[in-house]
Amino acid sequence: MNANHLPRLVVVGLLIALAGCGRDEVKVEFMEGCVRGGASKSICKCIFGKIEPDLRQMHAGEQVEGLGQHMVQATAICLRD
Repeated sequence: MNANHLPRLVVVGLLIALAGCGRDEVKVEFMEGCVRGGASKSICKCIFGKIEPDLRQMHAGEQVEGLGQHMVQATAICLRD
């Protein structure tokens, strides 16, 4: 490897690492799972909007009380709207 290429490789590596930083993993994971489960993207967005604080808390490793119930309620509301 040529020493002249090392700075370019470092910059490319940093750019690749930073590219993932803007990704909202909590939302992406929820949306992928929700759509894969058969719901429309708009329904999934609605549900996410209603349970987002709980999901973020769970993603941070904190205990979340009643997440399943909140999700059922959010789904019912979103399907009704």
